[in-house]
Amino acid sequence: RGFCQITGRVNYEYWAKKLGIDLVNNPDLAATDISVASRILVVGMREGSFTKKHKLADHIGGGKRDFMNARRIINAPEDPKNPKNDAEKKKATKAIAL
Repeated sequence: RGFCQITGRVNYEYWAKKLGIDLVNNPDLAATDISVASRILVVGMREGSFTKKHKLADHIGGGKRDFMNARRIINAPEDPKNPKNDAEKKKATKAIAL
């Protein structure tokens, strides 16, 4: 649910505690309340909460504009078994970065 599609009770518990919102009993808020969905997205990207490896500042800011690798903030690395999907993602990312 939401902009970054959080799933699983443990993730809802994590975000509920972090934001002070009862997402465990009201998980739809992550998708239906733009304020909640936005906060999850922005905080998660800044802190590296989604992959535990990549933060926004690792790829964007301070003179860095690495939109290709910034996708790793939320998404796992590309699937080498599916090069067509990878090529489509790269094409879309390049179009956004221009």
